[in-house]
Amino acid sequence: MTLTGFRVLPTEDGDKVTILADEGDVRVITTISRGVVDDISPSTFATAKEREEFIERNLARVSRVIETKFGLGQFESGVRERFIRLETAYLRGLGPVAAVVGIGLA
Repeated sequence: MTLTGFRVLPTEDGDKVTILADEGDVRVITTISRGVVDDISPSTFATAKEREEFIERNLARVSRVIETKFGLGQFESGVRERFIRLETAYLRGLGPVAAVVGIGLA
């Protein structure tokens, strides 16, 4: 099965951006820490909403990384959830001219 329904979860939590996706009845919850978003962005963001909007604009690229990590089994398991954390190495290059590197995507 493939992951579907990628979406950024709106939150006031300024420490991370959360992305949800589904595989059947399993929820995949991916987090990107504030520091990672700040590392990969072309500018500095002042608010959680600005970080969320940056990830939303790059969701197609980020979702490919999530799908790859999920397919490789690189997640922590809950009962009906899978948890993925994305680090800077997986997301370098997001922005105007992006290339996803670090896990075999180009």
